[in-house]
Formats: sequence, structure tokens, C-alpha cells
Amino acid sequence: MRKVNTRNLTPKKAWIEFVGTSEEMFLSNFRPETDIKKMCKIYSQELPMVFEYEKILFSDRQIEEIENLILTHLENYIKGKGGIENLELYTEEELDIMLQQDHEKIIDGLSQRLGVSREDVKKELKKMKF
Repeated sequence: MRKVNTRNLTPKKAWIEFVGTSEEMFLSNFRPETDIKKMCKIYSQELPMVFEYEKILFSDRQIEEIENLILTHLENYIKGKGGIENLELYTEEELDIMLQQDHEKIIDGLSQRLGVSREDVKKELKKMKF
């Protein structure tokens, strides 16, 4: 296990390192929530689970620090765009289409990697319990 290093993190660097998606995508995925501070709190609280497989440990202080940095980044981003009404947020339908496309890419990748048909991959996934 290794500890995360949050020293010298700027809001932008924290966004890139711990979020890694567009600001519009981040905000769109939290709808109907509109409280940006709450979004950042929820997201930062999930970081230990997101980085679990990389065996990265976070202290409570670091989670709070990252929360504040990504909140600052989002606030600066929104201000730079002239307000939240000027952002191009994704609709639920658009998010569903993107999710389906990602799903198809994963199925294709597994199929190619394992040398089996897409149908076989889908059958095996259905058998699995998550």
C-alpha cells in the first residue's frame, strides 16, 4: 500500500489526477444534484474505493483537501465560462448512449483478448454476480 501525495497540488492538478474527466461530464453525472459542494464531497469520499486496486491510501485530511481542491477547480471553471448556465451539460439520454457505447467497447475488447465471440462474453457476464 502506498499513501497518496497531496503536497503542492493545485486545483487543476488535483482535478487531472483524481477526476480525469471533463467538468461538464462530472456535473452531468451528478444530476439532478445541483449543489456543487455536495457533489465534490460525495466524489472525494469515494476516492478510496476508486483507487482501491491501485492500493493507494487516503487519510481523512487528504480526502478533505482533495474535496476542496476539486471544488475550487470547478468554481473557477464555471466562473471562467461565465456561469453554470453557459456550460454544455449532457442530457440523461446522451449519458445513456455514451454508457452503452462504452459497454460495447468493453465487450469487444474482452472478446478479442479472450479469443471468443461477443455472445460468449455476454453469456459469461450474465452468469457473474456483482
